[in-house]
Amino acid sequence: MSGGSNRRFLLALFLTSSLFCLFSDIASASNQLESAGKCTRIGSSKTVKNTKFSCVKTAGKLVWIAVRSKNTSSSKGTPTSSASTGKIGTKCTQQGEEIKAAEKLVCRQIGDNQFKYFLTDEPAVAVTNPTSPNSMTSCRLPDLRPQPVQPAGTSITYPLTPRPGSVKQGVQTIAVLGFDFSDAPGSGSPLDIFGNSPETAKSFFDWYSNGKVALNFRKYDKWIRLSGSANRFKTGEHFESESELSIEQMSREYYQAAKAYLELSDVSAIWFVYPKDIKQLQFNFGKSGGGFGLPAIYGFGPYRYSSTPLWAYFVHEMLHEQGLQGHSPKAPWIFGALLNDNGISLSLNSWDELVLDWMQESEVYCVEKASLSSVELELAPIERVQNGLHSVMIKISNHQVLVIESHRSGTFSPGMHPGIYGLTVQLVDTTRATSWDDDQATSVFLQTSKAHQKFPPYGVPVVNGRDEKSGISVWNGVGVNQAAFGIDMSYFLLEGETLVTNGVKIAFVKSGYTDRISLSISN
Repeated sequence: MSGGSNRRFLLALFLTSSLFCLFSDIASASNQLESAGKCTRIGSSKTVKNTKFSCVKTAGKLVWIAVRSKNTSSSKGTPTSSASTGKIGTKCTQQGEEIKAAEKLVCRQIGDNQFKYFLTDEPAVAVTNPTSPNSMTSCRLPDLRPQPVQPAGTSITYPLTPRPGSVKQGVQTIAVLGFDFSDAPGSGSPLDIFGNSPETAKSFFDWYSNGKVALNFRKYDKWIRLSGSANRFKTGEHFESESELSIEQMSREYYQAAKAYLELSDVSAIWFVYPKDIKQLQFNFGKSGGGFGLPAIYGFGPYRYSSTPLWAYFVHEMLHEQGLQGHSPKAPWIFGALLNDNGISLSLNSWDELVLDWMQESEVYCVEKASLSSVELELAPIERVQNGLHSVMIKISNHQVLVIESHRSGTFSPGMHPGIYGLTVQLVDTTRATSWDDDQATSVFLQTSKAHQKFPPYGVPVVNGRDEKSGISVWNGVGVNQAAFGIDMSYFLLEGETLVTNGVKIAFVKSGYTDRISLSISN
């Protein structure tokens, strides 16, 4: 195993409990590399103590950044025996039922409406996969949306252009602070509201970008007082001004106030919070990078403090800053950080990772339909910091590709119940534009089995609170989740099931540490 892969394996083992140690180790190796020689040419590389570094330009300077890989699978041994071990694979009756012993077990649904026990924390095992028949560049499709594209400057395909301040590769410095007002004073430190959100956002970018984009935070631990009443800065749910100040005027006041306490000349974005008990301002604030000659500015409104992970909101906006349109696929609405920052899965959709040029060859199995032959593959869940194959892409035509992903509770799916797992299949069609006001999107999740539905289907009007208690969430007056664990299982292919679509047969063979699938051409 290479040094870069060793670092990925360590990250996979203890990211949630030891992020600081990991990043300190990387910084230490980087310092040792810099002492050995200056970074003088963009794209050059060196290896120090089994860690590969690449020379990139950021903030007008050439610096070394660590290049890490998440492609090599590893093993951490066999689980110890316990009374619960003997129940693995045995039948159960209630989805989500858990047995908590030395090995935690959970009851999950499989094919034919059956249920069985799975290990919640599966032991890592060495996994090998066949070589991808085609380069991942074969699965990059041209943008064929009707012109002009709205909103302007957004991308759904490779290559894309980051907004001013954001970089395709390198370090982005972000100011983290809090604003208060004379009629809404803050208490304590605004950093207490942020908690570990900056560190989680950093780990998100580190993992999904394969170390290409690193976030560096410049924090201020006291409240910065803005002039006048808080009502001057009132915005609506979608960043529109609802006060005497325009968005440009607000942005300039935010920037000038922060500039008095922090160096901002090299920041790509400002993240801020308001006091928790503020009443005048509830909604978020957002301004993209480059607008009015300022860096990106994003603020988090108190109305979501109790329901949305702060890191997910800021990550969502930073992905837009990378140039992605996002917000696709839509149904089932709560899947992926770039669709909804309050979803049960806050991973990065592998199509978007491909568009960003963050994905590595061995993470994706790309095959043109005409070249597809029968094959079995092991997919690693995209929500977990887990090495291996993360996506299967089957190119159907010059504008369509099927994307198959595995899903599970993990580091980037804090709201996903351990009873939920499965494969999603989405159809990307680059002739389709994503709209903001309806369900139209560049890609759609395919429904695998309506038999999985336990509650009213997507789009059924919600007329009383009873439906919400049944697991339905509401978006513009209709139910969008419709499942007891907050997700419509009819969009999941489960162990033992098969889906035939676009002339391709996808069979879910077995679920465990990875999900084994077989692909073939349907007759």
